[in-house]
Amino acid sequence: MILCLMTKRDKNRIVYEDENWQIQEHCDRGYLPWFTLHKRRHFLRWSWWSSMQQWSIRYETLSEFVDRWNNF
Repeated sequence: MILCLMTKRDKNRIVYEDENWQIQEHCDRGYLPWFTLHKRRHFLRWSWWSSMQQWSIRYETLSEFVDRWNNF
């Protein structure tokens, strides 16, 4: 129950999204925000966002990774 209340109060929002990647910002009460990277998975006609691939305190770190991956 306590875990459920903590997750309801935390703020999560999508900062960046393209056809392959999604970066979410998480902000706990009284702490600095942190970011998670999620990859889109496909199977037949279904697609979904995977669990967390990477996390970072800096948004720039994850956005640089996404830029390098998309240019590859």
